[in-house]
Amino acid sequence: MVVSTSSRRSLRLTSGVAWADRRLATVGVSCAGAVGERDVITARLAALGPGRHRRSSPAIAGPAGRYTRHTASGEINTTVTDIASTLDQVQAHFASNPGASADRLDGLTIHLSPGAWFNLRPSNTEPLLRLNVEAPDTAGMVLLRDEVLSLVRE
Repeated sequence: MVVSTSSRRSLRLTSGVAWADRRLATVGVSCAGAVGERDVITARLAALGPGRHRRSSPAIAGPAGRYTRHTASGEINTTVTDIASTLDQVQAHFASNPGASADRLDGLTIHLSPGAWFNLRPSNTEPLLRLNVEAPDTAGMVLLRDEVLSLVRE
């Protein structure tokens, strides 16, 4: 999850249902029974009460329209036996790419030139890795997706 602060700095934060459950539990909120991850998080945030969460905001909707949308893979889940080793292998594979950068804030995120990136993160509830890929076009997304999946599924 990327958020903007009043100082106009972008911050990357961990996200997901398990994280939201832990965070909201610290303020006495618990929910169950929602279907999708977005539904679960929305339900938990709505439980905080009026004024603490809005589904949409003009402050967000306006600037969002200025950005070019990339082609996204959607989340692809793969069961693995050694999550840490798999993440290390994938990071090592992409380390030699010119202009590539990596971070481990939420699993493994690799940014590549020109504008493609992927995030490979462990599930908080199952022994699997969740892959999300974005690229400026469909062909680039498919190539990157297939390359990462071939490494993960070795």
